Amino acid sequence: MNKQAHITTGALVGTIAGAAVGNPYIGLIAGSIGGYLPDIDHPGSILGFLVGHRTITHKVEFILAASLLLAAAGSIYDLHMAAGLGLFVGGISHLLLDACTKSGIQPFMFLPLHLRGPLRSGNMLVEIPLSILLLFCTCRILGVF
Repeated sequence: MNKQAHITTGALVGTIAGAAVGNPYIGLIAGSIGGYLPDIDHPGSILGFLVGHRTITHKVEFILAASLLLAAAGSIYDLHMAAGLGLFVGGISHLLLDACTKSGIQPFMFLPLHLRGPLRSGNMLVEIPLSILLLFCTCRILGVF
């Protein structure tokens, strides 16, 4: 999936999670970041060069650890718990979207499970309408229109 699909999906689920705990805007920001976070191992990045794409950062354990770190930092800096929760659901949404692609993912470090679906990553006929729909839903939740 492209970065817009990951970010808009993360934004939507982060907004929903944030609204559930009282702050949809922090959830929106954290969910957007979480939606894109696993791709810090993109092939053009240093991390991608070192470990490869869709490896360590595309694991549930990585998302959980990053979310717990943000939640801990949030408690120190008096951030709302929506930050950790938003990052978590945004990151999980990234993994679920990548699991829908033909390349798929192995979502757990120690479990030999490979999830893959029928979609071709980068299919603009799927990803652009999806991103627009998700952005519209996020705006509706926030009361923008």
